[in-house]
Parts: sequence; structure tokens; C-alpha cells
Amino acid sequence: MRSAVLLLALLCAGCPLRGDDDDATEPFDPSVLPMGPNPPRQPTMATVQQIFDGDTGRFRLDSGETRSVRFLSIDTPEENAGSGDPAECWANEATARTEEMLPEGTRVWLTWDGEEQDGFDRLLCYIFRGEHPEGGDASPDWVNYTLVREGHARAFIFSNNQTYRDVFESAEAAARNEDLGRWGACGF
Repeated sequence: MRSAVLLLALLCAGCPLRGDDDDATEPFDPSVLPMGPNPPRQPTMATVQQIFDGDTGRFRLDSGETRSVRFLSIDTPEENAGSGDPAECWANEATARTEEMLPEGTRVWLTWDGEEQDGFDRLLCYIFRGEHPEGGDASPDWVNYTLVREGHARAFIFSNNQTYRDVFESAEAAARNEDLGRWGACGF
């Protein structure tokens, strides 16, 4: 847990993210990202168009391209929309938290790990939000990490995207120990 907090603090310290469009052209310095087995790739700015569930959404990249994005290193309970199955425990709450953090129109930074997309042609991304929820400038929110640490998601590490494995597994262990979110509500 302590190493995860330290790593997150290092990640957020001095990061040039901001929530308003005036600062959107400020270059992102990937050196603020912790190093791992895959070198960090140059992040790109995007705008949230729609959240599908707790770990997937549609984003419009600044290049003009619109893409579905699967959030890296996490897995949220499934809503099973359209399948006729009931939603899994905590699915609605996880989706609501993601929508709260990433409402339509939110400007974010997307960055990658070892693999850029999955077999469903979705980008595999870490998502950083640069505007503090109460407004004003603040260190960016690492959306993927926040969802795990608050108990809305579990750590789910893709085989070619392992750079932050320890960070996410530590965040999940802390959320489980504190019975946060799904860990307290769903009897896991």
C-alpha cells in the first residue's frame, strides 16, 4: 500500500495537466510517469463522449478520431446491458462513479502501456483527468487507479500491459482490507 501511494504521488507530482482548454496545448512530460517494463508513450488529449460501463467508454481524440477505450489494469462488474442477465453486484455503482468522474465533455489525457488496442479494436488506456472535482488546478486524477482504490473495480492486468501491476494490486488489497465499494457490499 505504501509503495502504491508513493508511486501515485510521484506520478502526479508536477504533472502539467489542467482541466481547461487553454492549457490543453501544454506538452505532457512523460518523464513524470514511473518507469516500468514498457516505456511510457506520449499521451494524447481526448474528450469524453460517452461512458458505456465502469471500465469502457467512447472518447474523441484531439486528432478528430473517435474511439472506444477499455481502461487498463481494471475490471468493473458487468451491467450485462442487452443480454437479459441481471447486473452483477456493484455494476451500477461502478458505472455511476465512472460517469461522475468522466462526464460527457471532460478533457482527459490518454496514455498506453505495452499494447495499444485489444481484439475488439478498443484502445487500452490509462486515463488522467486534470481538473480537480471541486474546480481549480490540482494534480491530475488517475481514473483507473481511483476506481480500484475506492472499491469500484478490481485489478485486472493484461498480459502485455504490466507496468503498473504492483500499483493496482496494492490498491485492490487496500480497498478489500477496508471493505470499500464492491468488497463490502457484495460479500466477496
